[in-house]
Amino acid sequence: MDLSRLIDRLEAFPAMLGPLLNLFDEADLHWSPDHGGWCATQIMGHLLCEERQDFGPRLARLLENPRQAWDPIDPDAAVEQGNWADVPATLESFSQARASSVKWLRTLDVEAMGTIKTHPRFGSMSGGDLMAAWTAHDALHLRQLARRLHELAVRDGLPFDASYAGDW
Repeated sequence: MDLSRLIDRLEAFPAMLGPLLNLFDEADLHWSPDHGGWCATQIMGHLLCEERQDFGPRLARLLENPRQAWDPIDPDAAVEQGNWADVPATLESFSQARASSVKWLRTLDVEAMGTIKTHPRFGSMSGGDLMAAWTAHDALHLRQLARRLHELAVRDGLPFDASYAGDW
């Protein structure tokens, strides 16, 4: 496991979001496609909730006491119930929370990532599993924001056809 590289990616992620979000106008930040899925503001709210409630706190609990249960979370409910209309404020809160996470992560050593707990749904999970998933989670939501931009291009290009761009 290249712990340093994973932490570097976690650290760099918030800086990527600002320029990407600048491609959305105010209305488009709140637009969801007909097939469902979160709008950009909800994606940002989800990232903030996950930073505060999921990966970091759960990794800390796993490393402190692998037998202790994790606090329950409901990411979908948090997104649906939250007020994420102020995207710059949500991004700033996420950036600050991520900076705090990165500072703490840099105090850990790779041997700690071998600590294992049994999760009722996922079975055996190590600290390394959580680190890999945390970094992959960022990439999944980066892809989700890019998909919203693709869908907006298709929508805004009507009645013309954007299929020349290639399949999503």
